[in-house]
Amino acid sequence: MNISHVSASIGHDSGGVGEVVINLARHQHALGAVSSIVTLQNNNASLAMPSVAPLRVALLHAKGPRQFGYAEGFSSHLADQAPSILHSHGLWMYPSYGSHRYAQKTGTPEVISPHGMLDSWALKSSHAKKALALKLFEYKHLASAKCIHALCDSERQAIRDLNLRNPICVIPNGVITPTIESPETHDKNILLFLGRIHPKKGLQPLIQAIELVASHARNNNWALWIAGWDQGGHQAELEKRTIRSGIADIVEFIGPKFDADKRRVYAAASAFVLPSFSEGLPMTVLEAWAHGLPTLITRHCNLVGAYAAGAAIEISTEPRDIASVLIRLFGMSHAELGAIGANAKQLAQQQYDWESIAGQFLTTYAWLLGDSERPTYVDIA
Repeated sequence: MNISHVSASIGHDSGGVGEVVINLARHQHALGAVSSIVTLQNNNASLAMPSVAPLRVALLHAKGPRQFGYAEGFSSHLADQAPSILHSHGLWMYPSYGSHRYAQKTGTPEVISPHGMLDSWALKSSHAKKALALKLFEYKHLASAKCIHALCDSERQAIRDLNLRNPICVIPNGVITPTIESPETHDKNILLFLGRIHPKKGLQPLIQAIELVASHARNNNWALWIAGWDQGGHQAELEKRTIRSGIADIVEFIGPKFDADKRRVYAAASAFVLPSFSEGLPMTVLEAWAHGLPTLITRHCNLVGAYAAGAAIEISTEPRDIASVLIRLFGMSHAELGAIGANAKQLAQQQYDWESIAGQFLTTYAWLLGDSERPTYVDIA
């Protein structure tokens, strides 16, 4: 089987999407498939592309507005790869449009992974641009797909709410059990946030919550590390607030962390937090679980089963609610934190193993090609 994965970016600027594409393609390659990638070149040196070996990758230079990402030769690069299955990741940009044109022209079965971009909160963000893209090409693209991929049941429902009647395969993201890093010693307990510094991640209500529990944080020796890259100047707004409210000694912005640096900050942390308003299925939470960290997450992270499994603590996006959970966290013993972290690591290993997930996609592709029965995780409208 020959699979071409298409994404606007697989660099660090793509958030978790690029990491998903690379790991999915790698594990499909390991299972015997021919798996290649077509993507746009990232010109931001501070957010450079991670290693993609041993995959074949076509890096195309975008012309015109970066937000659209038009690339000459897109179809010819796909034709060179001659895929039997086309798997498109993400929406709204030219690679999505180009994938649709190629699939229509060649009859290649296409799977589309929106990666949470059809969630109601996500659709409201930059609504006018997305509404125009839907009208011009994206709805036709989605409606023509042989199968749409949902990360969880709530994303499956969001797709159905758009009156899309395609088959939907419900398959989560995966995570790799990390190599254990030797953490630096710290005199504080670290609550870690890692990801894009963007309003949808809920950092503003988190910092408001820290303001409410600052004395508890200091008395119990906790600090908040915010690791990630700024998007749209949001970090400057947050930094000003921490200075103005007198909590700059508790909240530290430590910059983007990738690869070994990222593993080290996970290893240094005592707990992880993601108070997000909107997610597909966040890779950072899966990574935190794989590192054995207790996590504080909202229901918008689409990992609600973790609450019952004792692997995560539920928070909302309301500052006072977050504050009450933080007080509980700051009062926990190392043994209590360790028990939640152990549950988290077990959950990551049992339900989010990349080899198993890559195999589920290969079975889905085989069904689309007429070589397999319909898998049980494919929903037919």
